[in-house]
Amino acid sequence: MTAAVPTKLIFTTFKTSGNSNKAVIGLHGWSGDEQSFLAVAKAVNLKTSKWFIPRAPYDADAKSGGTWFSGTEKSGWKYKKSWNGLDNLLMEINSQGFLSKNIYLVGFSQGAAFALEYGLRLPFNLGGIIAIAGFIKNIDKLARESSPASLNNSVLIMHGDQDDIIAPFHSNKIFDFLDRRGNSVRLETYPARHNIPVEANSLIKNFIENNK
Repeated sequence: MTAAVPTKLIFTTFKTSGNSNKAVIGLHGWSGDEQSFLAVAKAVNLKTSKWFIPRAPYDADAKSGGTWFSGTEKSGWKYKKSWNGLDNLLMEINSQGFLSKNIYLVGFSQGAAFALEYGLRLPFNLGGIIAIAGFIKNIDKLARESSPASLNNSVLIMHGDQDDIIAPFHSNKIFDFLDRRGNSVRLETYPARHNIPVEANSLIKNFIENNK
């Protein structure tokens, strides 16, 4: 029996200066790719951070681009490629000299769901997690499987109050869950639909640059 081949995610990088003391992993939404989230990295304009922006490993049904979770409720969900791929990307980032406590997960929509599902299960804490217009499909399951170390993760939740794709109440549920378990968590809403408006960029930037 041959061993499974580790998943290597296709990714791009971006930084605005030569010296980077923090790493940021940007996770796109359903049917996006590494290029769609690159625009976010450029708009946020972090001065001392390097972005790593992977492409989801599964093909999005009926659309171009990728998805972090593939399948249906009936057929079951596939996500091992996403999980293993992000494990390998974290090792790559560590090998470049970034400590885990200086790595941030930033996700939009389905990418926000993946950032929370993955980041809260890690056996060590990250610098923080930013979930934009996201959701958690099964909060009770995540509560059981979250690691004690992840209690040290600071979390910023962001959501447009006019979002008609993923309703804002999903972010309220995430906030209540994280607040109950003891994470340092903040919820910010703004007048927007299912997107990342210009006014959200400063929230992302301040959270990463000022988080200790």
